[in-house]
Amino acid sequence: MAPGDMVQDHAKQLKPKDKRPVSRTSKADCEPDGSFVFEAHEAWKDFHNSLRHFYEVGELCDVTLKVELVARACCEYMKAHFHPTNCLAVRTFAESHNRVDLMDMADRYACEHFTEVVDCEDFICVSPQHLRTLLSSSELNIHSETQVYNAAVKWLKANPQHHEDWLDQIMSQVRLPLLPVEFLTGTVSKDEMIKGNLSCRDLMDEARNYHLHLSNKVVQDFEYSVRTVPRKHTAGVLFCVGGRGGSGDPFRSIECYSITKNSWFFGPEMNSRRRHVGVISVGGRVYAVGGHDGSEHLGNMEMFDPLTNKWMMKASMNTKRRGIALAALGGPIYAIGGLDDNSCFNDVERYDIESDCWSSVAPMNTPRGGVGSVALGSFVYAVGGNDGVASLSSVERFNPHLNKWTEVSEMGQRRAGNGVSKLNGCLYVVGGFDDNSPLSSVERFDPRMHRWEYVSELTTPRGGVGVATVMGRVFAVGGHNGNIYLNTVEAFEPRMNRGELGGSVSHCRAGTGVAVCSSHVSQIRDVGQGSSNVANCM
Repeated sequence: MAPGDMVQDHAKQLKPKDKRPVSRTSKADCEPDGSFVFEAHEAWKDFHNSLRHFYEVGELCDVTLKVELVARACCEYMKAHFHPTNCLAVRTFAESHNRVDLMDMADRYACEHFTEVVDCEDFICVSPQHLRTLLSSSELNIHSETQVYNAAVKWLKANPQHHEDWLDQIMSQVRLPLLPVEFLTGTVSKDEMIKGNLSCRDLMDEARNYHLHLSNKVVQDFEYSVRTVPRKHTAGVLFCVGGRGGSGDPFRSIECYSITKNSWFFGPEMNSRRRHVGVISVGGRVYAVGGHDGSEHLGNMEMFDPLTNKWMMKASMNTKRRGIALAALGGPIYAIGGLDDNSCFNDVERYDIESDCWSSVAPMNTPRGGVGSVALGSFVYAVGGNDGVASLSSVERFNPHLNKWTEVSEMGQRRAGNGVSKLNGCLYVVGGFDDNSPLSSVERFDPRMHRWEYVSELTTPRGGVGVATVMGRVFAVGGHNGNIYLNTVEAFEPRMNRGELGGSVSHCRAGTGVAVCSSHVSQIRDVGQGSSNVANCM
């Protein structure tokens, strides 16, 4: 019997019965398909009997050279027949035969179809060791961390015999800090399993302290952990919007970052070309405000809705400007500073999403063109910029309840055209220009300590850089290094205090707007190409 014949013969036995499409999983579909794994065991038994035969006739040497090929073929066949009803059993089968590659395949499939796997009867029969591994993965395809919590509780309630040894280990894989506050207080804190376990109560304290920390409360000895980092499928989509490159003309193109693939793709283009545009995401939509279209300054705004994959024009600001910064706090969007060909502005306008209307609020103390902004705690921060004379190191923050701007501690370096984002309750300012050249420095501000400090530098200077936070890392997108426009992207990891290059955008661009939208990457239509006005990066 040739190895290929053996694989084909065994493949016939491995065929699962009544295999249904994954998207139609029902209660009936979720009955464990024991025949699939039973027949797999029988196939392996036949396989070993065949090896014994070859050994007895003295031909084992030739066969052993092909055993790995046969095993791989079997694994590939089983992979092609994965289903939520059998992937956990296949994983157990693979572990019993020390097939690490098949174990990994089964785990990846279970992560991708996590919610369907949890609904199947096999889920509560999985070993505690395997469950811990599964729940620890950042690859779980979920919409909310509450799904992971509910899965853990389902297994724990079905397996009370494992509570003593495994309750805290299973719950430690649930990222409790990322659960909504109302779910933490209304559901998790009232669960008797949690209340009766000291280690689980410590996990609850970590979650509470995380939310206190984000609200600018001082929490002694609080440290961020992997439980405070979103999983890939709940991290949102990073948008890179507009800007300009070597051709000089502004772009209307947008690029979207797929975290799972570490690559970018083009999404639907804006109605207007925009460089030095303000961009923000609120309520699962992306807003692009102001900028310059190559002919004139803009005051209009357009909104992208992932559900329709279209940009829609919205109400215009009162003042046309570029180099504007946006921040969202408590619902409204704040448009801060900016400049035109004559002056830099200290104007601040507030946009009410429901009424589609702009209004003015208190102006900043200092005009700021090319300013960076972010909402942190209960304040809106305006960081750096240029006042029309020089780049600024000053920072001020807005209290919407008092309608007042107040100066806070200055940065260590003057900068305009910088990117600003928040992470772990701190404000990060990245790159920008001083009065002479683009900058590679990065500074971090802790509002609880009212102190700035330098962290690891960028790998290259970046003026006019777009910045946003994704999965516990600060991403710096594009910019200009003093010689060329950039398409490179790097991400800063605060726990390691270092940055690393990620997937590059297609267009070299600076003056782009960057924001993270709380949608799923599969919702965004890939248009396959961007603006045609891209010459090079010079």
